[in-house]
Amino acid sequence: MPAEEKLIRITALLFRKEGITPKEFYHHWYEIHGPKMLDLSLRYGVLEYRQYHTTPAAKSTLDAVAKAFGKECLSCDGMAETLVRDLDTYLRMQVDPEYLEKIIPDEAAFMDKSKLEFTIGYEYAIIEDGKAVKTGEAFTRTLHRDEYDAIDPTSPALSQAGKVIVVTGASQGIGKEGIVRQFARAKPKAIVIAARNAEKLKETEALALEVEPTVEIVRVPTDVTKEDSVKSLFDTVQQKFGRADVLVNNAGVSVGHTNVDMMELDDYWQNFEVNVKGVLLTTKYFLRLLGDATGTIINISSQAAWNEPEVSAGYCLSKLAIVKLCRQMSWRPNVSVVALHPGTVKSDIVPEFFWRFAEDTPALAGGTAVWLTTEEARFMSGRFISANWCVKELVARKEEIEQEGLCKVGMIGTVGLDQFKNPNFSLKAPLHVSTMGKIISLRLPALYDPDAPVQNSGPSIDWVSGRWHISHSSLPMWLDKRNCTVDYTPLAPNSSGVLRLDDMVHYQTLTSDSVSQIHAVNTGWEGNPAGWTWRGTGWITQFISCDWEIFGYGELSGGGDWMIMHFRATWLTKAGLDLFVRGVDGAYRRLDESEYASIVAEVEKLATDHTELLSLLSQFKPVKNDSENPTGAV
Repeated sequence: MPAEEKLIRITALLFRKEGITPKEFYHHWYEIHGPKMLDLSLRYGVLEYRQYHTTPAAKSTLDAVAKAFGKECLSCDGMAETLVRDLDTYLRMQVDPEYLEKIIPDEAAFMDKSKLEFTIGYEYAIIEDGKAVKTGEAFTRTLHRDEYDAIDPTSPALSQAGKVIVVTGASQGIGKEGIVRQFARAKPKAIVIAARNAEKLKETEALALEVEPTVEIVRVPTDVTKEDSVKSLFDTVQQKFGRADVLVNNAGVSVGHTNVDMMELDDYWQNFEVNVKGVLLTTKYFLRLLGDATGTIINISSQAAWNEPEVSAGYCLSKLAIVKLCRQMSWRPNVSVVALHPGTVKSDIVPEFFWRFAEDTPALAGGTAVWLTTEEARFMSGRFISANWCVKELVARKEEIEQEGLCKVGMIGTVGLDQFKNPNFSLKAPLHVSTMGKIISLRLPALYDPDAPVQNSGPSIDWVSGRWHISHSSLPMWLDKRNCTVDYTPLAPNSSGVLRLDDMVHYQTLTSDSVSQIHAVNTGWEGNPAGWTWRGTGWITQFISCDWEIFGYGELSGGGDWMIMHFRATWLTKAGLDLFVRGVDGAYRRLDESEYASIVAEVEKLATDHTELLSLLSQFKPVKNDSENPTGAV
């Protein structure tokens, strides 16, 4: 069973050197600097590296990933993410002679290092065989890089007995070593193998017969971009077998890795000729042959369908097009149509300098393709699947996937007038009511009750705005401070419409009159108006982020407000609770004993079955404030 690890993610915003054009920056970073860094990075424990280029095509991806910086990031020229197990090991690379002599001068050639910005966080990843990593693309908790029991073609549940399989792009790579081999192991009646290279098809035939001598192999040299050639392929299938049950559209190319304004159109368009037109032609004649019978079409797509590097736009867009084609065809009750990302397999499409990261086996893609032909997998019709995803977990989530329309291509966002009915998401009906004040509203933090509905579960951003005073806390960082205030000021939402809140803290230590401050920006959680991600803006605090959530708030009798927040644990701090108060116009407003006791009692009732939350509440202590009359204070 693959092991899940908590890895360190280092994110950097990059800026081009003065005098360097965006095209020159992208080219140097991707084609020159990246390959130079590869061997050195591997020696110092880099498990995965990603580049995000600031191009018009990539803005949405870059902004979504970089919103953790708490500001608009598109003024930069790119973002790099590095995944490591051990930060100290990675940092030792900075004093390696090769880094000092080769990498630093190369960085200076295209990058303005004086503007470089970093953040450090965590990311969960699956490690298999101690070396291979898959991270941000995970849809299932368990990820695979090789064949496993649920996609074993020799399993009776995956038997292809009596079926006729058609595979394009069958002369090499995934088509030959993965798809044809694994379907042969499932013992179909026949496999029709198609590709342009007739000689290499003979090698594929020999491999398939070595795996399973009882399978009939039919070689049909085919150019999928030419309709006459594709028609001839299916004429042969009809003459020999009268039908075909499964079509695997594996033929594909990746051509023209340049920016759009520097491309040769013929190279760019070749991606569509093979990856889209070829799929359309083979699908057309397969469906004509299939008629009303039950069949499966598997389009080999790519995770690149979701990536947005302009330098590979032709390939990415062509792979996205066939994912959309799957959804358009999914209305047919007799045909299951699925787009399959085969994983990262060493092949002609994968750049040679990236081969050492290509740890997925052809058997993984082939076995997943065989599974997709089963009745168990039919709920994935019209959808995208990665071979790395665990199919057992997909089946377990079948109802969720179907009801929520997951793994499909569509527009991200909300349309319709209903979205404007309550733009501030203010709570209309409190979950608990107390006579202590005018309103007291509570719900469990999402960490403790992730399945609970969160819409309309928090105060509006306007209510949160203004000056607050820290009254009580379980966090050690406040218990040795005094006069702690927090000023919240709404900021303009980012380009994705996510709410943002400026955060300025002022405090004094118990022994000094000097005032210190901490500045940060909070970014709202999607779908949860009570949740925020705090990100510092200082030289040190920019490396720190923290998720916090308002889970209780209300009005105090006689004027004033209170709110209680849950702070999730980070790599530097433990989880904790803060209780904020404010009087009229943001003045300090002391809680008397009965008010404090009422709030604590309500939280205790809410947290009855959650020992960690009760433990945090038991650690609550008052935070000193010089304005407070100590007589009768809690």
